[in-house]
Amino acid sequence: MEEEKSLSQVLRERMLAHSKRFFASDNISEYLDDETRKCLINEVADKFQEVLKSLLIDVDRDPNSKGTARRLAKMYVNEIMAGRYYPSPECTSFPNDGTNRYTGMLVVRSELKSMCSHHHQPVTGVAYIGIIPGDRVIGLSKYTRMAQWQAYRDWETDRKSTRLNCSHSRASRMPSSA
Repeated sequence: MEEEKSLSQVLRERMLAHSKRFFASDNISEYLDDETRKCLINEVADKFQEVLKSLLIDVDRDPNSKGTARRLAKMYVNEIMAGRYYPSPECTSFPNDGTNRYTGMLVVRSELKSMCSHHHQPVTGVAYIGIIPGDRVIGLSKYTRMAQWQAYRDWETDRKSTRLNCSHSRASRMPSSA
């Protein structure tokens, strides 16, 4: 009798069949909906429970450790790695023309949280995003939202600026930001 496959195994096989790369820094949201994410959280919680037990933490009698595995699973999927499991935020661009055309430089400050893909340690920092508007602009809050979505993945910090620049350029239809 064949053993039932886990959700993560089914998703992994589906991505491999589609030649979809699923490195730690990749967005795989096209393979997940809300229900699938809930099921993935349940599977990850079971795995975290085993990790905690292997670390010799009494998850059954320690009141501080009860429910920790589920909290960890939800934190990974819905927070610190949300940029991996959720689609990019919507960004509508607007014409930057006429008498209200802005040509100066704008700077947006974004506080970012991420995780190093090599050590799986939290990384926090601040990004200052310089924008020189072109023919189209997006709202300033969208730059922060895009930066946070990009940061909520698992990757090396030195790749972040390139990814942020690409996502901002696509959203605003501008050649680049700094």
